[in-house]
Amino acid sequence: MQHAAERHQVDRVLQDLLTRDVIPASRQIDISVRLSSHTMLLITTVDPVLFVEDAPADRFGVIDFDGTVLEGELNSTAAPMIALHAAIYAANSGLGAVIHAHPASVTSCAVANQPLPTQYLPLLLAGQYDDIPVVPGSVPGSTSCADALATLAATRPGTCAALMTDHSVTAFHSTLSRAVRVLSALEEAAAGEIRTAKLPATIPEPQLNP
Repeated sequence: MQHAAERHQVDRVLQDLLTRDVIPASRQIDISVRLSSHTMLLITTVDPVLFVEDAPADRFGVIDFDGTVLEGELNSTAAPMIALHAAIYAANSGLGAVIHAHPASVTSCAVANQPLPTQYLPLLLAGQYDDIPVVPGSVPGSTSCADALATLAATRPGTCAALMTDHSVTAFHSTLSRAVRVLSALEEAAAGEIRTAKLPATIPEPQLNP
């Protein structure tokens, strides 16, 4: 397969996410980068201990946005993810990368159907200005999840990610490095939300004038 530069870039991202424990024990992750106005390189559920160069042939491919595999041999089970990534790219020509993953804390919020507030500074710095919404999860035979993510990508410029009910998170941005930044900040923010939920509320002391 061609596009060695893009594959090497994905290699580096996988290693980085693994080092920082953003990828969970299940190691389920799907990463794509836009190649042209109508094609993408998609890597699906690759064990990040291995480089993409060593991944099974049915784990990556160059795909047209209509779902046609142009290069590679993606497994047939990747069809829902192909549709999800393609819908996001088709909705917004400015997007260059999409990551679908299952970080532990973010996934906990998704399972609880709990949107994440954007009050964590690294999220704002990563370009996520709106609260992170929850969209319908991916259901076999349904396009509701892909449709909802495409609508967000097309109509909410302050949104770079969404939680998927009972499932996971999808982040998207103009470049792969920026999408990784959003995903990492989301996991940190979700972990913080879970921890602070256990803390007692604090009431500021009234300030007396001297």
